[in-house]
Amino acid sequence: MRGKPFDDVVVELLREDPNLAVEMLNGILEDSDQGELLTALRRMAKAFGGVPKVAEQAHLNPTQLYRTLLPAGSRLGKAARDGGVPNKRAPRDRCMCPIPRFRRIP
Repeated sequence: MRGKPFDDVVVELLREDPNLAVEMLNGILEDSDQGELLTALRRMAKAFGGVPKVAEQAHLNPTQLYRTLLPAGSRLGKAARDGGVPNKRAPRDRCMCPIPRFRRIP
């Protein structure tokens, strides 16, 4: 018999005892581990009403908060941490820099 996933267990514990969230964050901030911090924030958002509710209470953009809290292994999360979501529609042979290309005058 399989138990509950670890994330679900942590979410339940956070719902039962919100002070645990404070202790968890303080411990993570002492260690300065960004990946662990994002995982904890993702679990806390789930425990306290989901990303939309947390974003509303914190006056943040829900989409940006959701993307920030994505797991590191997800494609969108990795792209966002590498500097932005790649533009799939941009042709590969064109320069993506802001400097305009000029035609050569014969």
